[in-house]
Order: sequence, then structure tokens, then C-alpha cells
Amino acid sequence: MIQKEKSRLREKLLSELKSFTGEKRIRQNQEIQKKFLTLSEFATARTIGFFASEEFEISTDELIVKSLAIEKRVFLPRIKKHSNRQQTALEFHEIKNLTELEIGKFGIRAPREDSPKIEIEELDLLVVPGLAFTKNGKRLGRGGGFFDCVLKKFLGVSVGLVFDFQVLEKVPMEKWDERVTKILVGD
Repeated sequence: MIQKEKSRLREKLLSELKSFTGEKRIRQNQEIQKKFLTLSEFATARTIGFFASEEFEISTDELIVKSLAIEKRVFLPRIKKHSNRQQTALEFHEIKNLTELEIGKFGIRAPREDSPKIEIEELDLLVVPGLAFTKNGKRLGRGGGFFDCVLKKFLGVSVGLVFDFQVLEKVPMEKWDERVTKILVGD
């Protein structure tokens, strides 16, 4: 029952995200980036985990570039298959600039496999993707559970970046679904 509700909500939000264009989108994207760069947790973070945003998501590219410019260490996820259990997981690899990204699984940009790795517990700040969030940090991802596994281990502050229509009163949650610490919303 919850799976069907999640699937319907994912379809609806993906459609809304892909059709959200124009001035309002640009303005909200800029507002969210400004809010992120003024977070006290950003100021004190030495190591930051980002995701490589897709065209329809809040852009993380500028945040990555600005973080690197002030000598923050930046890490992005790469999907790694565990050969012994046929499970997949995310590993975070360091990048020095966006040109180091390649097209990985599911067509998502990812760091090269040979770039330095960091354990999730060593990140100070983590930017987490999501299709929807509640004000208290409940999150609806894309359905793979990758970031839920990461958030289970993560010790620092996790942040969701969202357009205003992605903030919902409630999000269907299951026992393995994890919350983020904060959300930053465009107005």
C-alpha cells in the first residue's frame, strides 16, 4: 500500500519537476543556493558530500564550484556493486572540479572510480537529493534506497534542497526511510 502511494507521488513530482521552468525556477534555485552558502554548518565544514544534480533538480554545480574555490574538500557518490552479495551501495569519491565527473549508472554524473574515497562518517555536511520533503525532514527519494543507507551511517548535518512545491505536509515513510536534518526551500 505504501509502495503504491510512493510510486504515484514519485510520478507526480517528477512530472512537476520536469515541467517547472522559467523565471520562478531560476529565482528559487538562486535563493536556495544563497541559503546554503550562508549556513553555519557550511562555514565550518571541511568535507562536504554533494550529489551531481540532474537538469530538473536544484543545481548543485554552482555550490560545488564555490565550495572548491574556498578549499572545501568535495565528495560525490558513485554506485558500487558489492560482488559478494549482489547489493549496490554508494561510495563517496573526491573531486577537484566538475570536469572529473563521468556518466555513471542510471546516466547520473559520478566521480571516477580511481579518485580518492572517504567513509561516510568522515563527511561534515551532506546534501541529499529528494523528490519531496516535509518541514521536519521526512524525505521521498527516487526509490533505490541509496541515500537512506548513507543517512543511516552519516553523523553530520544533512540538507535537502527543494523548490517550494516539493515541501509536503506528509510523505509516506517506511521503517528504513531516513530523514534529513534540514531542508532549504525556495520561496
